[in-house]
Amino acid sequence: MFPVLNKNCRNGVEEKLDANGQNSLQEFDLKRKVCFIFVAGFVLRVFLFWIAYDVLPTHSIRSDALGYHHHALAFLETGSFEKNGLPMIFRTPVFPLFLAAIYKISGPSVQAAVFAQILLSMGSAVLMYLIGKRYIETRFHPLLAVLLVFEPASLGMVFNLYSETLFVFCLVATTYFFVRWIDSQSVFGWIFLSGLFMGITILCRPIAQFLTFLFILWLVMQKGIRWMVIKPIAVFIVGCVLVVAPWVIRTYIVAGIPTISIAGKYNLYYNVAAGTLIKAEGLGHDEARTRLVELYEKRIKEENIQSQAEQVQLYSRLAKEIIFMHPLAFMRSTVSGFCITAFGGARVHYDFIAPRIAGQGTNFFSAMIYPSRNLQLQFPPLIMVFVILDLLFIFLLYTGMFYGVYRAWDAKQYDILIFLAIALYFIVLASAPMGYSRYRVPSMPYIVMTACYGWCCLRIPRRIS
Repeated sequence: MFPVLNKNCRNGVEEKLDANGQNSLQEFDLKRKVCFIFVAGFVLRVFLFWIAYDVLPTHSIRSDALGYHHHALAFLETGSFEKNGLPMIFRTPVFPLFLAAIYKISGPSVQAAVFAQILLSMGSAVLMYLIGKRYIETRFHPLLAVLLVFEPASLGMVFNLYSETLFVFCLVATTYFFVRWIDSQSVFGWIFLSGLFMGITILCRPIAQFLTFLFILWLVMQKGIRWMVIKPIAVFIVGCVLVVAPWVIRTYIVAGIPTISIAGKYNLYYNVAAGTLIKAEGLGHDEARTRLVELYEKRIKEENIQSQAEQVQLYSRLAKEIIFMHPLAFMRSTVSGFCITAFGGARVHYDFIAPRIAGQGTNFFSAMIYPSRNLQLQFPPLIMVFVILDLLFIFLLYTGMFYGVYRAWDAKQYDILIFLAIALYFIVLASAPMGYSRYRVPSMPYIVMTACYGWCCLRIPRRIS
């Protein structure tokens, strides 16, 4: 005879089964919503890709993107990083290699490269969502997915052949593997992979080299300074060095300069020093650059500088002279660049967006929506609607981010504090003093993560100290 459950026992089992079934249904419903969000994000990108297909070759390659494009073509032709017989020391190799790999398969097709960036942007969103599941309450997962997939700056950058989209993917992958190691703590493959991707990230955008210290600080804040932390730090650094060192050695051999890229010194002179002169003497951007070119050529002749290494060092010396000569102007320029990067840029700054709408610039989104000057003159209020919506979006994100940091500090949630540090690093340091909206793009996954954490904390009681 099988035992017969009494009524109370049967009710208890039924209630438990109902609860388990309800949880399963809720989990299934959540996964379905998140999958729908990611599919919708991909469809939106493909739709914009289809609309802009014909104009991508002219609108996606400009400024830095044109340099990356030419280096990729040169690599396919020569098999080396040389252009017109000169070694490439200004650019780093990862993004030109990425383009070259695509061009090798599809031919020199800008559209193919943009579509590959669409896939990368979706990959970044998925990885950041997987990271976010570790820190954010379940009910906020759909919101996290929405913000990661539809964030305007990151969405727009996909359709330009700048290195930002690939850079964000590599940085997010570094973070993902790092978090996976924290969860496992015994599988050193994760921390080694994190180091490898950190190296790739650095060779995509050299500004990332200083983020290495943030990841090491993350380890120390989690575990304290002891022997068990030294080993993963060493593994992380080894993985990073294995990727970066060969390129530094190559640069030293071909140019006599043991550096990842000379772009930092060049930008210090033609961006930072130029921004300082603009604020100090009221010059226009082109006028300031012209004066700096003349000064550089004059000093080259006066000091009889011949070697490439000395020419590169001259950028740094002249920039420091100008900055020390006008310290207040440098600070004003830095604050201005921060404001443009944090709150403005091509999407929200009217003076910057108007020429694009008038057909004089290369922002294909604006050209697509407002193809002529007449439309721009007839519908300026519509422009301001986009400006206001974008500012509202940024305001909400920053508000949630800083509240999340406050709660993370209260709860000793050091990971969130590191996310804030990564976000502010690009907004404050990497952008100043010449602010551009695209400098905010690497920050956005970490801003979104911290903001969602803050909004999540609004629904959770404070920690009892």
